[in-house]
Parts: sequence; C-alpha cells; structure tokens
Amino acid sequence: MVGGLRGAARAGGVALSLASAACQGGTYASLYELWPAPPVLDGGEVLPDGGTLPDPCALADDMVPSCDQGMCRIPAGPFWRGCKEGCDTGCQDNERPGRELTLSAFDIDETEVTEAAYDRSGSSSMPKVNVTWAQADAYCRSIGKRLPTEAEWEKAARGTDGRTYPWGNEPPTCDLATYSGCGYGTNPVGTTPAGTGPYGLKDMAGNVGEWVSDWYNPEYYASAPDVDPKGPTGGSTNRVTRGRGWGGYAAYLRAAFRYYSDPMYADSNCGFRCARTVPSY
Repeated sequence: MVGGLRGAARAGGVALSLASAACQGGTYASLYELWPAPPVLDGGEVLPDGGTLPDPCALADDMVPSCDQGMCRIPAGPFWRGCKEGCDTGCQDNERPGRELTLSAFDIDETEVTEAAYDRSGSSSMPKVNVTWAQADAYCRSIGKRLPTEAEWEKAARGTDGRTYPWGNEPPTCDLATYSGCGYGTNPVGTTPAGTGPYGLKDMAGNVGEWVSDWYNPEYYASAPDVDPKGPTGGSTNRVTRGRGWGGYAAYLRAAFRYYSDPMYADSNCGFRCARTVPSY
C-alpha cells in the first residue's frame, strides 16, 4: 500500500509524506480530491509560469516566397502531410494518419499550365484543361520538368504549418478561390491573388484540379516513407488529382483533400502544373 500511495501522490504532481497520506484516510480517492487533474490545454492558455501554450493551429511566419521565371522554390525540410486533428474539422479517412514528412528541395510552377504555354502559341492565360494524365506528364517532360509528387504538391500548397487552406484557416470565399458558386467555368490563372499560398503559388485551391504523379491508394499514408515519398508502386488504376476545380464544393478546397481519376479521363475541371528537382551538391 505504501508504494501505491506514493505513486498516487506523484500522479497528482505533489510529493506527499506517508503521514499526510494517512491523515487523509490513506485512499486513492482522497488524494485525487485534494489535487484534481489539471485541465487539458489546447493552445493560448496561460501556464502557471506565466507563459502560454503554443497554438497548434497557428500559422507560421517564416515561409518567404521565392519565385522566378514562373516557378517557385520549395525549400528542403519537414512539413505536415494529411489530416491535422484538432485544427481541420473536415478530415477524410484517406488523409489519415496525418504526420510529418521531410522532402528534398524542388521547384514548382507558380500557376497552372496555361493554354498558351501548352499550345506554344497565342496569349491565353486560361488554364489548360481536357488533358489526360499521360498528356500532362508528356508536356512536363518535354520542357525538362515533371509532374509533382502528391507530397510535393501538398507542401507547396500548405507550407510547413499544416494550415487547412493555402491562404490559412479561414473558410473559402470567391475572393480566395474559384469553386462551385463562384460562376461557371475556369478563370485566367492568378485571378484570386488573395488565395495565394505561403510559397507564392496561385490557384492551389479551386479553378482546376491538378494531376500529380502518384497512383492513388486510400491507405498509402499508413505505409508511406518519411522522406520523399513517391506514391504506391502499383495496385491501382487511378491517378491522384489535387486542388479540385471550379465545379468542386468548398469542402474540397482543403489542402489535405485527396481525389483521384482514371488517367485516361480528361475534362474541363482538371489541368496540371509542372515541377523539377533541385540538384543537391
């Protein structure tokens, strides 16, 4: 009983003498009544030492956009991929488990590939749509780039702090993204600058969904490597798309939201952007 009393006292955060324990009847119940469990803190509350507990949903202020000639640099390092429990209330099962991953540095297009760029003619700034996965992949390769991995796309969209949307944690509006209820069809790339992500990328939520390189597996997050995941090697007939398009609902604009499509499918809701690996010396 002595060991049990001492352990119970320590669990309450106070070192009791055996005598004081005996004075209270020597029961577990009386100890916990004297020293109730501390409240659960979620962030922002004042601690006993006068400090405050960090808010797990706070936005980071150390991500500085570095964009040049139409591409933005995403630095090497960790980021939060998938559901961020307690901050994002719209999590889906295929976004779990959310956890920290580490990626090598890469560059990614500031905007979706435009009609003018894809056709190599004209001046249209509308995003190129109605392309299959193979067509998007072939275009990126033809200009010395590639499609981004799903993990790269998500880091480029939400940065390192696990924010719910590219612009932060505030719900979408038509000033932030082009989605269902904001008109019919796509807009020229960069039409909603207020929705720009932490690394300077435009339209990472809405306007058009975007092909990425990965095959789709709803359970992949549970077994993905912690460093530079490339997606499952097989077992699927669908490719991942991200960002959703002008026809998608607001709930689909979350940076963690995963979607998929038959790679042979092409429609007006889906386009792409390209990425490239940054050489390491």
